[in-house]
Amino acid sequence: MIKDTLEISDTRADILTALTKKVESLEREVHELRQANDILRRASAYFAHMDLDPQSNDCVSSQ
Repeated sequence: MIKDTLEISDTRADILTALTKKVESLEREVHELRQANDILRRASAYFAHMDLDPQSNDCVSSQ
């Protein structure tokens, strides 16, 4: 009976460790995705202020 209790305890600890690692991994991924999203949002805002000049195929300011 004590052996069964210890095995259950070990199994729970293993599950908790695995879940903790998964959560940490997902938190890192969320952080990276938020950074990428921010970069894309800034690039989009930058290029939204630009027009393409069909004569030169260069970007020129739309001011």
